[in-house]
Amino acid sequence: MSEDIWMKIIQYNHLNILDGSQSSVSGLFRVLPYVSKQMHRICNEYAKITPLDLPSGVIGNPKLLPMIEWMCRKRVKIRDFSANSYHDINSVWLRIIVYMLVSCNTSEMTSFSMKCDFSLVGSRELGTIVDAEEAGIPAVSLQYRYDDIIDEYDHQALLANTLLEQASSSLKSLSLMVQDNSWHRLFLENFLHSVESLEFYAYAGEFDSYSYNENHGVGDMIENMSSLKRLTLTGEFRGSMAINSISLEEINIIDMSKHSDFVVECCICPLLERIRCAWDAEHGVCIGLEPIAPLSEFELNFDEDGSADILVQHRPFHGLLVSPTCIVSLLRKRFLL
Repeated sequence: MSEDIWMKIIQYNHLNILDGSQSSVSGLFRVLPYVSKQMHRICNEYAKITPLDLPSGVIGNPKLLPMIEWMCRKRVKIRDFSANSYHDINSVWLRIIVYMLVSCNTSEMTSFSMKCDFSLVGSRELGTIVDAEEAGIPAVSLQYRYDDIIDEYDHQALLANTLLEQASSSLKSLSLMVQDNSWHRLFLENFLHSVESLEFYAYAGEFDSYSYNENHGVGDMIENMSSLKRLTLTGEFRGSMAINSISLEEINIIDMSKHSDFVVECCICPLLERIRCAWDAEHGVCIGLEPIAPLSEFELNFDEDGSADILVQHRPFHGLLVSPTCIVSLLRKRFLL
């Protein structure tokens, strides 16, 4: 059979995900390349030309360092890069991410996500620099190569600038954690006019929320993002936000925590088509939006999936200056607490 047919067979039988499982492309490489020299060449070529997804949980997992080394050595093509870690990452893992961005093929990378915290030390579950070196990752990529990269902010700048260098023409989606450290601004400034989908995840600790205020500059950044079409705000926000955009088509706050105490106080978006948010069934309120006249669950007429749509021109909300055809989509939820 031709190599094209073999590649179609591989694509049919294996998920284009790099998570180390047998059903993924990384699992494929444990067996098939050793069948023959031809299959070895086909598998290598497949990983180079097929955009693959790096899921959450790979970054920060020392057991998957050999797979990361293999990805870099084979110049695997990455489509969606999730740098989300189950532990706060440290300087070693941040430099591993930088090494991956430089070594892998990012010409078609459309999405980058980093919804985790960062500290110079990080958790002990992350492993050590020795683990990375033993996996084959070059020591020079893990050391402090620049004297001026000394603190947490400088490390984030290194990552943000590397991401710009390696994916400036392809990246369309960003997912970032927002905190008082303002690291998210480094990434937004680099992709101000190219990102079409933006997610902010707010988390400030196990028993705390992120208190947003305009000094954090998120609203100003959104206003200047000329290509932004979709905005997602999720997690434990507190406070209020003004959203002003000439390009936004959808705002999604459906996964906002009930305890976030957050509201969109002003939304000036002439092209906005839909706002998605949750309906607190216990208290009969929208999470994140304030209707001018109170809404009742009876009039909303939720369907069997727990969804209901409201046309803004018929039932207006405080601060919404949007197209009259804009729809507020509510998802009925029962919060446990």
